[in-house]
Amino acid sequence: MGRRTQQTPLPQEVQRVIAELSPEQQQAFLDAALGGASDRAIGAFDTEEDAPPIVLPDPPLHPTLLRVRLDLDGVKPPIWRRLDLRGDLTLDRLHAIIQAAMGWRNLHRHEIVRLPAGRRRGGLPPGEQGPADEWAVPLTALLSQPGERVGYRYDLVARWEHEVEVVHVGPRPADHPRATLLDGRGSCPADVEPGTRGSREPAAFHVAGADSAVRRALDLPHGRGDIAVREAELMAWFVDWVGDGVGLTRSGRLMDEAVARILAARSWSGRGHTAAAHRTGTTTEDRAYPVLVLDSRARALGLVENRSGTLLATGRGRELAEDRGRLAVEITEAYPRSVLWGSAPRGWSARG
Repeated sequence: MGRRTQQTPLPQEVQRVIAELSPEQQQAFLDAALGGASDRAIGAFDTEEDAPPIVLPDPPLHPTLLRVRLDLDGVKPPIWRRLDLRGDLTLDRLHAIIQAAMGWRNLHRHEIVRLPAGRRRGGLPPGEQGPADEWAVPLTALLSQPGERVGYRYDLVARWEHEVEVVHVGPRPADHPRATLLDGRGSCPADVEPGTRGSREPAAFHVAGADSAVRRALDLPHGRGDIAVREAELMAWFVDWVGDGVGLTRSGRLMDEAVARILAARSWSGRGHTAAAHRTGTTTEDRAYPVLVLDSRARALGLVENRSGTLLATGRGRELAEDRGRLAVEITEAYPRSVLWGSAPRGWSARG
């Protein structure tokens, strides 16, 4: 595993506190800590009018195949991957490919930024924002010639920074896969759920396994519209599951038995648990990340609520569960863009 030399992640306790804040509270926290510089980090893509316009070039006359090198900055020994990518893939697919190729778990927010020509490697320029709607921008809009690069920042608290550089551009054979991982070296650091204290050893990197992961990633929901529909189906299921009410703990969270039932019903058993959950065998909500996210988002959307120690579906929740198209629209408007760009959070799409 690589050793980071440029930046040190925040202590886990600080990361846990920040992860529990709303995006607005995170913004205020970082503004206070960084003297207002956080608008170039955590909230860069949440304000559409702040994103510089991007003029999309005409598509290539012939299908192109991009050979790129992907590097994780600031670590020794180097961690890198080499891939062949179809030029018509969109940037949200690039996000999914990077996650799979590097062994990340898509648990945190990300940014794709444009890198100026000739810049020196080591730290992405925070003011160079990329396009807000990744699902609508093909790779060839930003990467069309050898030497052109984009930056990819993952986890806006720990700030793992990557560079994607084109090393060759050629015609694409008609039967070529959408993405292929050719080579690489090194395993990325452990990627843990926000707000957890557990540790997780990264999986060893193997070319064949990483290539399979890249190809599987491209089969996940494509673009924010598809993901919003999947989320609507999941939220409607949760409203129906809550039914006439589910008992809560004194702290207002789901009881262990309810968490276990959800994990089993959604085929999430053993997925997204913290190290403490595996060690103790318990399934409290704060140790089962997919359930925690599901419950928290359903409450934030006003689909369910805590009434005197019982979780109940709201009238709005029952109404929207019957109109999933409208619920998908509400999700698109309410969720941060980072959730709706690339692949859904790990475990959320175990079932359609």
